[in-house]
Amino acid sequence: PYPTLFRSLQLEFAGQATKRVKTALIMRDTAEKEGIDPTDEELLQETNNLMNSHNNDAKMQEQLRSEEYQDYLRTSVRNRKVMDFFHDNITTKLKKK
Repeated sequence: PYPTLFRSLQLEFAGQATKRVKTALIMRDTAEKEGIDPTDEELLQETNNLMNSHNNDAKMQEQLRSEEYQDYLRTSVRNRKVMDFFHDNITTKLKKK
């Protein structure tokens, strides 16, 4: 029973991982093709909002300022902007019908 369960979980996780990778690639490709990238001002605003919400936690504020977190934040904001782009384009096309 355990080998079967383990294999079943492997297949399930592999399928989920494949979907996540495909989604990430679509988001990245769309951002590149459409020139979608967060501005420095957007990243600063996001960082400031997070810093304010963690103003009593020096360790968290240090992590928020780290290069790794800033890279994560850039990707997160870019993906949000890509989703807005998709939403705006779909809404526009639906209104034309």
